[in-house]
Amino acid sequence: MLLSLKTQLKLNLQQRILMSKHAGIARFTYNWGLATWQSLYQDEYKPNQRSEKPRQNSY
Repeated sequence: MLLSLKTQLKLNLQQRILMSKHAGIARFTYNWGLATWQSLYQDEYKPNQRSEKPRQNSY
């Protein structure tokens, strides 16, 4: 049986703002990566993590 604990963070205003920014950039980065992956795939290029690593580091 697996057990889990829920924890509620009690953040002040500045911490809430920072958490929102982190969530926003994570969403933006995921969407950017997904769009890049899909455009390469549509061009009949089979991307993989190893081939895309240099491209990601160049930005």
